[in-house]
Amino acid sequence: MLHESIKINSASAKEIANKLEGIGEAIAQRIVQRREKQGPFQDFEQLKAVSGVGTAKIEANKQRISFE
Repeated sequence: MLHESIKINSASAKEIANKLEGIGEAIAQRIVQRREKQGPFQDFEQLKAVSGVGTAKIEANKQRISFE
């Protein structure tokens, strides 16, 4: 179900929305757009800078997100 890890710097918006809890397609698209404009995410703080991604969503998904 939602336990599979995801490489946040290479996943598609659809993969992000499908694999992360509380992340819908709109937020997933913003994650991809930010990554395309500013380069790969290095850590959770950079991910939190995306509109709609806050501490609660990071905590809910922390074990599933890889920055590889």
